[in-house]
Amino acid sequence: MIKGVITGDVVNSTSIPAEQRKELLAAVSSVMTEIKQIIPLEYEIYRGDSIQAVVDNPSDTLLAAVLMRAGIRTMTPEGADMLWDIRVAVGVGEVDFQTDSIRTSDGEAYRLSGHGLDSIGNERLCINTPWEDVNGEFEVTAQFVDDIISNWSATQAGVAFLSLQKRLTQKEIGAKLRQTRQNVSKLLIAAKVKLVRSSISRFAKIINSKML
Repeated sequence: MIKGVITGDVVNSTSIPAEQRKELLAAVSSVMTEIKQIIPLEYEIYRGDSIQAVVDNPSDTLLAAVLMRAGIRTMTPEGADMLWDIRVAVGVGEVDFQTDSIRTSDGEAYRLSGHGLDSIGNERLCINTPWEDVNGEFEVTAQFVDDIISNWSATQAGVAFLSLQKRLTQKEIGAKLRQTRQNVSKLLIAAKVKLVRSSISRFAKIINSKML
């Protein structure tokens, strides 16, 4: 069965003050719980700063990865020295060995995701699939989306998270974030959410075509 796997870890986690570690773990759990409400997936957090998620519908995997980064960035405590973020490696492929624990399951998607994180370097998003004819395009997509997300402020990330996750109107987003509709509009434009959404849609379309 083809699924999506996301393997990730918190960026510069050792630089996060010890008193914020518990808050960070709670933030990761909160974000994943919220994502799980719209995208069927299972996840495990381990070592306090690493996470692995299995997405039932592989075409949703990039959306889940983007939401993970957006959610964590927006949960950064006020006054923090740096924005919280997660490096995420997306793998799509066969999952042929499943156990009760994600970490002891195995398959092509797990290996592609794990190897991706091992070789991600200074980037914070990569995509690997078994299909060489689309991997070149996905490499560009990952770099493009990564560059946009890495420049989001916590406020922009919060607006992007709600817009991509729930497709709320600008007025509804403003009500949740205590922002005016006009300010939400400016934040969405500055965060280039339209371009991110287009990249996510393109990824989903390609993956769905491979599943036929």
